[in-house]
Amino acid sequence: MKIRGGQLMIADATVSAVTENANRTPVAIDINIAGDMSIAQTTSAPALTARTTGIGDAGEIRISSRNLTVTSTGTDVPTVAIDTHTSGEGRAGNVKITTGNLDVSSSSLAPAIFIDSGTVGFHNAHGGDVTITSTRFNDTAQGIGTGGNLNRIQGGDTDGSSGNLTITANEIQLTGVFIVTDVGNAGAGVAGNLTLDASNITTVGSVVSATGWQQGGTITIHANNLSITDSSSIGTLGLTGPSGAINITAKSIELTNGSTVVSDVGGDGNAGPVTYHGH
Repeated sequence: MKIRGGQLMIADATVSAVTENANRTPVAIDINIAGDMSIAQTTSAPALTARTTGIGDAGEIRISSRNLTVTSTGTDVPTVAIDTHTSGEGRAGNVKITTGNLDVSSSSLAPAIFIDSGTVGFHNAHGGDVTITSTRFNDTAQGIGTGGNLNRIQGGDTDGSSGNLTITANEIQLTGVFIVTDVGNAGAGVAGNLTLDASNITTVGSVVSATGWQQGGTITIHANNLSITDSSSIGTLGLTGPSGAINITAKSIELTNGSTVVSDVGGDGNAGPVTYHGH
């Protein structure tokens, strides 16, 4: 499915390319907008969905626009803006976003998810990769998940391995959000790797996590200025096996108000190293 135009607004509507027992085309939804794009959610139905419910692999969702704004104002139901998760044995769909200013926010009391490319059930399921490239990425209160942790609001037990998550921008600000490649809670799976790359990165009361049952993922952060504040946490954890490494390259780092950077292990295996390189 291809969408072309000058501007695009999706408000409490759904564009769907769901599959079951046959693989979708490699790109299920391809949106290329010359101007601005906006997504506004008040209901539980996703705006863009390319899920799989069976053995077939889901297709990819691609978005290219001048700017992208995503808002959730639902009062009592969880909202998901972009949903490519798998609830079968097939692989979840990848999500690729290329835009200028990317502003994501929620004023809802219920959970809000910007992107869910994770897994529900099935040990051999695998989450999709998420790649975001923007001039500015500002996310307030909408999570991103490539594994099973955020996907619990979709219903059912969570299992399987996670996709990788990469965010590249001039400026990244995360406020009150979960940005995770965690697997679920069913006792299997490997976490995906997580990369943040920007001149300025600020996390305020947010969680950046790569937790896996069999193995934690690697977290890589490149920045000129990195501020981790107000009980934010950056962590990788292997619950039964080794955790990944945390590699930070930055000119300056502020770690304040109860915030943490931790590589941990809950069973056999070693915790990965936490390394810092100035530049």
